[in-house]
Amino acid sequence: MKRYHFHADRIVSIFDQGARPIKRGKAKADIEFGRKVALAESEEGLIVSSHVEEGNPADKTLAVPMVKKSIKALNKAPKEVAADRGFYSSENEEEIQGLKVKHVAIPKPGKKSEKRLKHECQHWFKRLIRWRSGGEATIGLLKRKYGLNVCLFHGENTGIWVNLSIFTHNVSKLAKIMAQTC
Repeated sequence: MKRYHFHADRIVSIFDQGARPIKRGKAKADIEFGRKVALAESEEGLIVSSHVEEGNPADKTLAVPMVKKSIKALNKAPKEVAADRGFYSSENEEEIQGLKVKHVAIPKPGKKSEKRLKHECQHWFKRLIRWRSGGEATIGLLKRKYGLNVCLFHGENTGIWVNLSIFTHNVSKLAKIMAQTC
């Protein structure tokens, strides 16, 4: 088993000194360097909020702030929220439900109780998890077609590049939606 030691103040990029090592566990690269970006996508496929993270915080620390940011952007709470298992904590589920979200679908990692298994086998939960996997396709599209894979603005300006990529994606998506309705 490989062991990695991370130092918080180590410089990993001469172009972006805020970039951090991110352990991903992917086949190609065990560790990638950069910044973590959190996205919230609407049912229509529009990115409604985003946040560029400093360092490499645990995903579960991002769930509630992203839902709150989405509520602020939309002026209302979403009916449903879906995220991958990295965002799970019982506190996150309770707090998100406290924000007037009807269904929260975040799978619990590891061993599950009988009650939890029943909860995750509900039709709405499975539907939301299937929908969430489509979010991975959106991330791939943003990387492949809208420039999110390589950031040309470094440091504090990374957020500008991310938002320009998202803006371009949303304009393209809105044009497709409008073309379908006309």
